[in-house]
Amino acid sequence: MKEQQLVYLVRHGQTAVDAALEKLARTDLQGLAAVDNARLAYARFREIFAGGRWERLVHAGTRVQRPLWASTGSKNPAYPDTLYVDSLIGPDTVNTVWPRSPKRSRA
Repeated sequence: MKEQQLVYLVRHGQTAVDAALEKLARTDLQGLAAVDNARLAYARFREIFAGGRWERLVHAGTRVQRPLWASTGSKNPAYPDTLYVDSLIGPDTVNTVWPRSPKRSRA
């Protein structure tokens, strides 16, 4: 049976949130919205795939549909390239990692 993943776009929206935080003089919170939002989704995933109902499904042959964190490359040069990847490592997750572009790897 082919393994299934639920794709979750991590980085989308972070730029708009960062701009709003800058207007509020809360730059200390910039870069956190995408990670926190994904962590909320992961907490919900853990709730859904737990408990007696889930265990009965596993016993019947069901496999977990793991979150696949996509759009995990940081577009903000102030953030580490692996901000989202490092922040979202966890059990039953899949992460996409793009190789650095030649231009960035020389920096």
